[in-house]
Parts: sequence; C-alpha cells; structure tokens
Amino acid sequence: MSLSLGPVLLFAKSLEATETFYRRLLGKDPKLKTSEVLIFDVEGHELVFIPDREPFQGNLAGLETEVIRGKGIILHLTAPDVDKEYRRLKKSGFDISSAPSDKPFGRRQMYIYDCNGYNIAIETVTPVTKNRA
Repeated sequence: MSLSLGPVLLFAKSLEATETFYRRLLGKDPKLKTSEVLIFDVEGHELVFIPDREPFQGNLAGLETEVIRGKGIILHLTAPDVDKEYRRLKKSGFDISSAPSDKPFGRRQMYIYDCNGYNIAIETVTPVTKNRA
C-alpha cells in the first residue's frame, strides 16, 4: 500500500476573511470559492477551508471558544528565502509571532497566526552540518 498526502482541511471562522488572508499570504487567488468551501492550490496540494459548523461533529467541540486553533497542528509552508518572506509579511502588516531563526533540524523558520488562529510556520530548508568529534 502506498499513501500520499491529500488535502489539508481546516475550519474557518469566516471564509471571506480567510480568503483575504491567504490571498495576501500566498499571492494568488483561490482555486475554488463557493459559499461552502474555499480551496487554495499550494504547489499541487490543496488547502481547503470550510465554515465552522454548529454543533461541531466528532471530537471538535470547543473550537468555537479556542483562540489558538488546531492545537498540536502547525501548517508548514516553504519559501526559498524565509528572511525575504519575513520582510514582505512584516511590511504588509501580518502579525508575526516569531521572527526567523535557525533550528537544529535543518530549517530556518518563522511563525505567524492566520485569521482563524491556526499556527503557520514559514520555513526554508537549510543544509544540516554534523558535528564531527
């Protein structure tokens, strides 16, 4: 059996605000926009937003009161130059929660929250150098 990554589905407090946020972040229009769904293509992967539902189904109860959504989930986007993205997003008024920094696992990352409270890491993969004793 072979698995591959399918669409990433997230709830949106407002599809209009979500469209505006991701249009500015990604620099492109959505692939599909209706009153019930908003889909962006991110390098061949679909980022899908649907409106919050009342009542929530399954184990999703409590999301309507959460400030930070998707606890334990971080949406990772890659960029050729995370520092350049940081300057662009900061200049455009995005709320940056963490400036770019090098991580020990070979990535340079920055963090922002989207308009729904989801945590987004924007990263550049950097070569990992091994310590040689």
